[in-house]
Amino acid sequence: MKHETLFQFVEGTNRWRCELFDLEARGVEAQFFRNDEFNDSHRFRRSAHAHALARDLAIAWANMKRRARESR
Repeated sequence: MKHETLFQFVEGTNRWRCELFDLEARGVEAQFFRNDEFNDSHRFRRSAHAHALARDLAIAWANMKRRARESR
């Protein structure tokens, strides 16, 4: 399993981090952490031909969640 930090940002007194996990055959998962504690995630499953699509969808979901948080 590979993972990477997608982005980090601060909202008030909270530090947010989003990590992208490549779960190989199981898909790609975006996970949010608030102050280093797990907060939320979503997994995008992949077919044999659509691993790049699962990654793109996970990144789009993470960016949507970030925009929603920052607009509060």
